[in-house]
Formats: sequence, structure tokens, C-alpha cells
Amino acid sequence: MHTGVLPHHDRHLLLFERRLPEWLDTIEDVEHRQLLNRFATWHLLHKLRATAVKRPLGPGAVRSARTQLIQAAAFLTWLAERDRTVGECTQADLDAWFAQDATARRVVQAFLRWSMGHQVMPRLKVPTIRTENPTPISQHHRIALIRKIMTSDDLPLMERIAAALILLYAQPIRRLVRLTVHDVQHVGDQVALLLGDPPTPVPEPFTELLLGYIRDGRPNRPGGTLPASDWLFPGRRAGQPMDPATLGRRLTAAGIPTLHGRTATCGNSSYRLRRRSSQRCSVTTPSTPRPSPPKPEAPGRSTPPVTTLGDLTGRQLLEHRPLDHRLLPISDPVLTEGGHGEVHHAAS
Repeated sequence: MHTGVLPHHDRHLLLFERRLPEWLDTIEDVEHRQLLNRFATWHLLHKLRATAVKRPLGPGAVRSARTQLIQAAAFLTWLAERDRTVGECTQADLDAWFAQDATARRVVQAFLRWSMGHQVMPRLKVPTIRTENPTPISQHHRIALIRKIMTSDDLPLMERIAAALILLYAQPIRRLVRLTVHDVQHVGDQVALLLGDPPTPVPEPFTELLLGYIRDGRPNRPGGTLPASDWLFPGRRAGQPMDPATLGRRLTAAGIPTLHGRTATCGNSSYRLRRRSSQRCSVTTPSTPRPSPPKPEAPGRSTPPVTTLGDLTGRQLLEHRPLDHRLLPISDPVLTEGGHGEVHHAAS
């Protein structure tokens, strides 16, 4: 597929489709197998195929679908041990199932709602399972990590680049592995990252580190064991990026708290100011007078600013709007010494 001899198909989707019949053959109960086949075909595969049309599937999406199938099969077996079929399931049965291990068993919710929607089981109330966001590391710890990855040569260059993208831009690992060298662009005399539209400026000294990694630090660079790859974090398979789980393990081994570090970046005050959607920012010094407040937008066009971590929804964090590269670059306070600039909103 990478060379164009075969038509392109999503690799993870193909693996899931190939292994699904093999897994279904392990289900001994015929009715359970038929029901799970329907759920996999009309819900899980339908969702995976729709996603694959828009963007490449990651291993996490297939892993999630596989876990939902396994938990659905476990729920059916558990009901059978109570001498019930899924059509005879009661609210008491459902509550008892979740009472044993609610957090681990919450993935079965998709199967339950699909079964209720297709009149396979009675309409019951699925318990709401609340999960807490990971506790962020302290800003002192975050600053120390950023200083370490910028100055220490003890860490591998790949881990330093990935850690910087997490601790400076709050990028999830699954998004890091989809970045290519073409997402690092020169805008005038500046370097910018295509994390959205418009590009996001890259501050020093991360600029030098990033360009050096692209030039001669990637494992699949020309002259290596594999042909040159455009992926910022190339994998071992031709034309494929590194598996997010692999990159995550490498960062963990390097002492980088990926999830907790990203949460800390989201909570950083300078980060919150940068993420105000659809509003321009500029850099001024304390001696520069502040501009007048922005004028109210026309009715129906108002976009409330994001000012706190609580205001950031999951989609906003994933699809944030970076700064306009046409304005002056904004450097992270932890990357500058003695900087006294501050960020404020320019008048519209």
C-alpha cells in the first residue's frame, strides 16, 4: 500500500476486520455469538469505517472497540450465570453488574445502549460513572522538566521533542504521532507549527532543538535502515508513524509524566491566555498603554473566551485555535530569562 501497488486501506481497520471472525468463533453460546456479531458489524465497524474515511485510525480506536466486545461478551456470560437472557435483564441486574467494578465495566455502556435502541433488551437506566481528571503536576515541576529537556543531552532527542510538545503545547500523544516534517514551517524569520489554523509560533530554544531533530535526529532519516519518512516520529513499518503506545512508553521511561504534564500545561495561566478562541493577542511591555477593550461582536457571532481550565471542553482542548502567526511570537515564560512582557487582547 505504501508503494502504491495495492489500494490504500486503513491498516488498523483491516486487522480488526480480519480478527473479528476468529474471536467470534471462540464464543460458545450461539445466541451470544450472533448478538455480538450484530453489535460489532452495525455499531463498532460502522463507527470505525466512518472514522477511517475522515482520518487514519490509531491503535487506540481499535483497542477500544475490542474492549467493548470483550466486556459485552462478559456481560452476557454473567447474565447467563444468573439464569437470564439479555432480553430478561432487569434494573437490579444492571445495578449489580456495575456495583462489582464500575470503572472497569463502564465500557459496556455502548453495548447496553445499542441493545436498548434495537429492542434487544428492556430500556433501563444505565448508571452514570464519574471519572476524575488526572491530577496535574505542579508548575514548578513542569518548569523543571522543560528546563531539563531543553538543556540536558542525557535524554534521547526524540523524547525531548515529544516532551516539549506536550509540556509547551498540551498536545496528546495520539496527535503527536500524526505530525509530519511539513507541519514545521518557516513563516518569515520565524518557525511555526501547524497545530491548527493559523500556525503556532515556536519559541527559542525549542526552535533550534526541533530543526536539529528534523535535520539529523529522526530514526528513519536518509541513510537509515528504512527509506526517508515524512513523519515527525516515524515507525518501523514503511509509511507508518510510531505507535502512540510505543512513544508513550519511551516518554515514561525517560521520566516524563505525559498525561499529568499535559494537564498542568492546560492549567498554566499563560497557556489559558493563548487559547482564547477567535481573539487576537499581542505582546507588550508594562510601559506600553493597554488598548481599549474589544467591541462587542454582532448578535449571533459571539464566541465566549476560554479563561479557565473548567471552561475547556474535550473538543476545545483537541481542536484549539493557535495564535495568529502574523502577530509577534509569544514565548513561554519558562523559556526566557528576565522577560517582562505580558499578553493582552488587542482591540478588534
